[in-house]
Amino acid sequence: MKKFVIYLIYLFIFILFPFPIVFAQQDYFYDANGQQIYYNPTNGEQTIYSPDWQQEQDAIQQYNNQQISNEYRREVCWDTCKTSCNALYERDLGNKNSLGNKWSNCTEGYNCCVSLCKLKGGTCKTSCSTDNEKIDPAKCETGLCCVSKANTESEAKKNLFKPEVPIPGFQDEVEISPDLLATYISAVYNYVLYLAGVMAVIVIMIGGFQWVSAGGNESKIGEAKERIVGAIIGLVITLGSFLLLKTINPNLVVTKSLNVGIIEPVEIPEGTSSELNSASAIRNRTEYIIIHTAAGIMTRDAVNNYHLSLGWRGGIGYNRYIERDGRVVDGRGDDKVGAHATNYNSKSVGVSYSGCAEWQSNRHTSNQDLVTAVNNETIKEIQLVALINEIKRLQSKYDIPKNMVVGHNELGVPKACPCLNMDQIRSRINQ
Repeated sequence: MKKFVIYLIYLFIFILFPFPIVFAQQDYFYDANGQQIYYNPTNGEQTIYSPDWQQEQDAIQQYNNQQISNEYRREVCWDTCKTSCNALYERDLGNKNSLGNKWSNCTEGYNCCVSLCKLKGGTCKTSCSTDNEKIDPAKCETGLCCVSKANTESEAKKNLFKPEVPIPGFQDEVEISPDLLATYISAVYNYVLYLAGVMAVIVIMIGGFQWVSAGGNESKIGEAKERIVGAIIGLVITLGSFLLLKTINPNLVVTKSLNVGIIEPVEIPEGTSSELNSASAIRNRTEYIIIHTAAGIMTRDAVNNYHLSLGWRGGIGYNRYIERDGRVVDGRGDDKVGAHATNYNSKSVGVSYSGCAEWQSNRHTSNQDLVTAVNNETIKEIQLVALINEIKRLQSKYDIPKNMVVGHNELGVPKACPCLNMDQIRSRINQ
């Protein structure tokens, strides 16, 4: 009975224990030529696995994890719309975004093509600064992919994990990534495998010593034999389980990245239930003009669809909206109660512009100098002119002094919106 229990323990540790890892591997297999193939269960596509391909997938996953909260990404292609992407330096994201909707700025027949360098957070240049940048292996159409050393070093420092109990094969700090758990499980399994081998050898040595020192006592010799045979059987099970899995498919003993799902952030409502769900209520007073940004290159209709997708039956929350080409269009309209600034909707008119997208410089910087904001395309010059003129129009209509023209972030909300220096805005409008 004692030996039976020992064999069951060996069986569990070295045959059943690897199965959670094995089941996580099934989207990889080997073809007739021995090449490792990745099978995408979503669309049925097969891709030859390589370190470069894996690096690209990891970069895309990391980029999406960092940027998933930006509203415009759900609607708009954040790079270039083309009929076909160049596989050497671009990633083809197709003609639909991550929500399954068509990219709003890509016309029929065009796909969203994203620079591989941009996925790494870099910029294509003719040469990289040796002091501040490093060259990333991602290819560019022309030049080199330059990534800021400060960004990569700070990210590396922030995202490190060191086990409280170091084990062989997993002792030093490692970067936190989707494959961290799989790597740790693999290290534990390998450690237990080696430990079992050492223990088996020790037990065989103890049995041998018992046999030699038995002095011809048949009972002690029999006990020593049982100990040695049990250790050998355990060692065979230990090595045999590993070899069996590796013979069936070498990939069964190789861990891979876990497919970690991303929880979509919830947009904080900028108003009461009635303000969010009705676009027909008329304001009784107008004391403020509040300036916003859409935080993305989005059309008025794209913003409206996004707000509807959040369950706001009133649709777009802004009263007026400035398109990328400088056109000023109605959101809810001048006199309607908006849904753009909590506690201020019933006494303010909200004006927003298409811009301040994630990929543009100083995306998360409040109070940008207007010249800088125009130069880095946070806002286009034609939009800025339209914004100033629209503020002046609303000032005249509602008799609002310039000190009551404010940015969204000046109302105590933790946002960069509208990404513009409001003191400079106020210096250009009516008294």
